Formats: sequence, C-alpha cells, structure tokens
Amino acid sequence: MGRTMVIDIGLCIVIGSPTAQAQSKKSAKQTSSLEKAGEASKAAVQDVLTSLGSLLTGYNAIINGEVKDNQKAYKKLVGDLKTTQKKIDGSKKQLAALGKEADKFFKAWEQDLASISSDSLREKSAGRMKVAQQKYASLGETLAAAGQEFAPVIQDLNDQILYLGRDLSPEAIADLEDEAAELNEKAETTTAKVKDMLANAGKTQDAADAELDAETAAEDE
Repeated sequence: MGRTMVIDIGLCIVIGSPTAQAQSKKSAKQTSSLEKAGEASKAAVQDVLTSLGSLLTGYNAIINGEVKDNQKAYKKLVGDLKTTQKKIDGSKKQLAALGKEADKFFKAWEQDLASISSDSLREKSAGRMKVAQQKYASLGETLAAAGQEFAPVIQDLNDQILYLGRDLSPEAIADLEDEAAELNEKAETTTAKVKDMLANAGKTQDAADAELDAETAAEDE
C-alpha cells in the first residue's frame, strides 16, 4: 500500500506539471496579445494626429498662397481629408478591438483565480488583476477621449474645404482669413491636448503591463 501511494503521488506530480506549464504559456500569450492591442490603439491615435498635421499643412499652403496650382492642391487636400477620416474610423475600430481583447483577458484571469487553492495567493492575484483592469479601462477611456478631440477640427476643415470647392479665387480664399486663424488655433490646442493624452495613455499602459508581467512571472515560478 505504501508503494502504491508513492507511485500515485509521483503520477500527480508528472501530470500536474505539464498543466501548469501549459497554463503559463497560455497566460503569456494572452498577456502579449493585450499589450499589443494597447500599443496598436495608441499608434492608431498617433496616426490620426500625424495625418491631421499633413492635412493642415496642405490647407494652410492654399490659404497662404504658397501653392502654384490651387486646383491641384485642392484635389490633394480633399484626398488628405478622406484619408484622415479613414484613419479616425480605423482608430475607433482598433479601440473596440482593445476593449474586446481586455474583456477576454480579464475574464480568463477571473476563471484562473478559482483554480488557486491558496487564499493568500488568490487575494494577491485578484488585487493585481483589479489594478490592471482599472488601468486598461482608463487607457481605453483616455484614447477614446483623444479620438473625440479631433471631431471639431475635422468638421471645420470639412466646411471650409466644401466652401473652397465652389470658389478657389484669391478673393474667396482671402475671405477665409478669420476662419483659418480660428481653425489653426483650435487645431493647435487639439494637437497639444491629444499629445498629452497619448503620453498619459503610455504611462497608464506601462503601469498596467507591469501588473500583467508580474502575474505572468509569478505563474512561471
């Protein structure tokens, strides 16, 4: 009987070890996917910001009389506006994907908590999960707010581009002087604000990822 017990215990160890290893690999993969989704979401907002900068450069070149061919410059401006709008839509889709990835990740973490028999370890893991979950929620909210900051500037640009579409004469362009000044001021404020939001989003994700990496390291021990 004593020999049987030793064999049974040995089998438990052999069987249990690969299960823990498999769980560790799964957790590491899920962590990597979530972190990449966060990075992609920040990059998408940054991409909109860059595109908006190019759009404004083209717009101001027309307003300031710096282009040789207004019709050609206007055509490019219309194309740049469409490109920027597509990038805004793309950033929204990327943010939605981040939300789904986060929901899937933290749901799996909650399920894992039920498998931890130690009350102390379960509480520690639950605490890290809560912190990471809150920070990723904050990351999503910050990036969503950053995306919304673009709307007023894009609307003004759209209106003025439509206006220019009917009349690209020097007189018509000169009539936009006040609107152009207001637009550029608004764009400058928006750009500064979104940059700050992206910086804060980066810090938030770094803090959240530290919690995820700590959890993955704990599982590997």
